[in-house]
Amino acid sequence: MVEISPFRAYHYNSDEIDTFVSKPYDVISEEEKAIYKRNPYNITHLELPTNYNDAAQKLKEWINEKKLIPRDKKSIFIYKMNFSLKGEDFERIALLTLLKLSSFEEKKVLPHEMTFSKCMDDRLNLLRATKANFSPVFMIYRGIDSIKEIISEQIKNNPIYQIKDEDGFLHQVWEINDDKLIQEIIKKFNGVESVIIADGHHRYKTALKYHKKEGKNPYIMAYLVDVDDPGLIILPTHRLIKDSNAITNKVIKEKLSDLFEIKEIIDEDLLFQELERNKDNTSFGFASKKGKLLLLTMKKDINPVEKISTKQSDAWKKLDVTILNEIIIKKKLGIYKNLEFSKNPKKSIKLVKSGIMDAAFILNSTKITEVEEITKMGELMPHKSTYFYPKPLSGILIWIHNN
Repeated sequence: MVEISPFRAYHYNSDEIDTFVSKPYDVISEEEKAIYKRNPYNITHLELPTNYNDAAQKLKEWINEKKLIPRDKKSIFIYKMNFSLKGEDFERIALLTLLKLSSFEEKKVLPHEMTFSKCMDDRLNLLRATKANFSPVFMIYRGIDSIKEIISEQIKNNPIYQIKDEDGFLHQVWEINDDKLIQEIIKKFNGVESVIIADGHHRYKTALKYHKKEGKNPYIMAYLVDVDDPGLIILPTHRLIKDSNAITNKVIKEKLSDLFEIKEIIDEDLLFQELERNKDNTSFGFASKKGKLLLLTMKKDINPVEKISTKQSDAWKKLDVTILNEIIIKKKLGIYKNLEFSKNPKKSIKLVKSGIMDAAFILNSTKITEVEEITKMGELMPHKSTYFYPKPLSGILIWIHNN
């Protein structure tokens, strides 16, 4: 049973909210951070402070100055994003609520990736100082068709505000403050077995640690998206290899031809088309400094489960990213370090052809059904196997604890 709750949100008291919000803290470059912080009231001053106590003080000042104002009552919010990707337009709709914290052992909230203590320490220090959530944890759920009907009816009304971000994406927020309707939504989520963390593992584990250690605040602000929402998009993370001049087209053909059909491709656009066409097979693009691009497609009589000796499930072993990591990169090529990652396939190939990197593997996206299957078996996805895109903005709504 998943427990959600309405909350009294704070938001910016301005018609220019787009200048105050930001991308999530963990995807902001140093250059972007400097640009955001030119505005003295941008959310990055709270989310990425130079000093945690300064962030807490700024939060109090902004409330006193009425730069941040509260809604009249506890509510549930609808957050709709309109965005484009590869020339195609998408819409994604989420609910913004509080989610009751529960340990991963309870299996109400399921993680899909590992966390790192250094990142958690930073978020814990910020949470202790500010006692606030400036951005929601991105969660996905399945199985409430009637929620779609409620949302469809609510967004016929005018949003409480809307924002266009620097990418031209439209963000709109509606408020549900009718007590009867709120209780209906809460009851529907009570029937959901579990939610999966799409993005925000460090913040979720930080909130758990804060609650367990200090006995405070058993909730976290959550961005809840239906798993069947057509705007729920996962981008792949491509692998770049450096300091390894030996990884050439000739080597790839010699070492991988027993497992893969290998086809030369004349240009990157054609490679991307071939990868898309083969997205239901195990296929990778490959780029080296010299020679044509290659398309690698696993032969139909090859069972990757038999080639991987780790203790994980068969489903985990069949993931494209597992096959790349465990069979190609480690077992066949003997590479265990000097890997870098990129979200941009064209940039990845350009880095190789310009000589900055030695080779690149281009992947298809992980499927959301694969994430569900792995997490519900209690396993974690391989490192850098998902990138949910785009992410909700920081500062679009703020939850201050005990308010």
